[in-house]
Amino acid sequence: MDQFLTKVLPDRFLNGDDAFRAKVLWLYSTVLGGLGALILIGLTLVEGDIPARRIGTVILASLLIGVTVLMRYVSALMFISWYVLLVSIAMIFYVDFNNFSIAGPSTVLWMVPFTLMALLFSGLRLYLIFCFTFSLFVFNIFALFQGWLPEPIIQAESWLYVQCIYVLAVAILVVVCTRGMSNLASGHLLELQKEIMNKQERIEEINLLKVSAESSTRSKSLFLATMSHELRTPLNSVIGNAQLLSRAKLPETYRVKANDIATAGNLLLVLINDVLDFSKLEETKLNLIEKPYAINQQLIKLTRMMETKLKSSVKIKLTLPDEPIYIYADENRLSQVLMNLLSNAIKFTDHGEIDVSLVVENEKDIKISITDTGIGINPNDIEKLFTRFSQVAGDSAKNMEGTGLGLAISLGIIKQMSCDINVNSLPDKGSCFSVVLPRRLVTESIEEVHVSDDVTDQLSLKGYSILVVDDIDMNCTVLESMLLDLGGDDVHLVNSGAKAVEHIAQNMQTHVIFMDMRMPSMDGIEATQRIRTLGYQGVIIAATANASGHDRETCIAAGMDDFISKPVAMEELERVLLKFINT
Repeated sequence: MDQFLTKVLPDRFLNGDDAFRAKVLWLYSTVLGGLGALILIGLTLVEGDIPARRIGTVILASLLIGVTVLMRYVSALMFISWYVLLVSIAMIFYVDFNNFSIAGPSTVLWMVPFTLMALLFSGLRLYLIFCFTFSLFVFNIFALFQGWLPEPIIQAESWLYVQCIYVLAVAILVVVCTRGMSNLASGHLLELQKEIMNKQERIEEINLLKVSAESSTRSKSLFLATMSHELRTPLNSVIGNAQLLSRAKLPETYRVKANDIATAGNLLLVLINDVLDFSKLEETKLNLIEKPYAINQQLIKLTRMMETKLKSSVKIKLTLPDEPIYIYADENRLSQVLMNLLSNAIKFTDHGEIDVSLVVENEKDIKISITDTGIGINPNDIEKLFTRFSQVAGDSAKNMEGTGLGLAISLGIIKQMSCDINVNSLPDKGSCFSVVLPRRLVTESIEEVHVSDDVTDQLSLKGYSILVVDDIDMNCTVLESMLLDLGGDDVHLVNSGAKAVEHIAQNMQTHVIFMDMRMPSMDGIEATQRIRTLGYQGVIIAATANASGHDRETCIAAGMDDFISKPVAMEELERVLLKFINT
């Protein structure tokens, strides 16, 4: 049966949840229409004539048989369902009306539409069509008692004969349809089981792909973290020694070379950080530490820091509101974005001015604009600006150092903060990059601890006992040299966590410990926990190449007081020490 219906029904009715209903409709309409036509032919042969009113039954039966043709031109199965049901009701009502209703032979036929509607509809539709059909049945009975019904088409002496035919027809219809629907249901059930198995297999495949993707992501994260650590370790020595040489009284030629080494090391460090940040943004794992702070002070520090990179023919201008403006954001990440935009403005501006402005819009929104008079950007190229590994410049001869990740990372950070970056630019006219921070204004005043920018004169390590713990000798000596340069006179070095615990057990008066995180045998986390167990109350600062936010949280949770990442910058070292050293 199912194979036969597959051949006669259009393909669009053989797939999906409507396949079973379409097969039932075709089977029902064909059987009922065919039986109706056979009964008419039989009555004509028995009675010898064809009353004019019997033509209506022929037409209605033909409409049912025509469902096969209708299915080839109508794609909506619901329309066909209503069509079949209404034609069936009309045919049964017509036959019953013209044959004295319950007094005649056709009452049993009303079983047909009630059975059909139960198969095709549910809920409110079933309730409404049931009430409509039942009202027609009751109307015929009422019309019978009122004497409104016409003379029956079927002769009274034939009623018993016709009743037997009707009962037999309905029985055949029920048996055939039931058998057919049983086969269809079995086939449909098999299809459902097959579909469920296919979906389960697909789910298993997706789960395997998910596990594989998660494994790849973990491998990539582990690889990047390991490479970051391994690259930061030698960079710590390169940049650290370059900083020390820059601070020493060297001939100008050597001082410039030392600065070049530091600059090159910092560029490599920026590249490492960019790759890590981009990876985190792809995995949406970039941690934001948001808190209220003064944006005015942040912009003052950033512009002052970038002034040293300006070309001689370029000036930088800072426009701020008269009153301090406090915002709720991640200060470090926002600094990263603004420094990237400022660096680009400086890089592509050979003369003129760079204007940094801060305005409050709509009472709650913050807008930071960086406008330059540089080479500008073609409007058609603006969309390419934030594409990873791409660069856009109006001057092809322009120095295009960099990975093309800076703006992509900046936009990713800003988007993660639910903010945006707008760009307006024209070739040879300059560009304006605006960082829009909606609903970030903090109206309450925030008490901030002000630290002077000139920290060197305030910091003195004389008389303080300091322990440096690192398994890499050159890291120990670099940090030792930095501490000595800052006035330290009692610096001790050990190259393992176990030796650090042993040293502190014998020297509880040690003021500060700089603890590496990743060391063989006993790492910095375990060493810190053991030192704290000894009752040590001094300061422990993580100095590690593990530079992620998770690493910072791990160190603080283990009992450390602060965290600096390698390569260690002298300014950062001074800033951290000032928090704990009494001046």
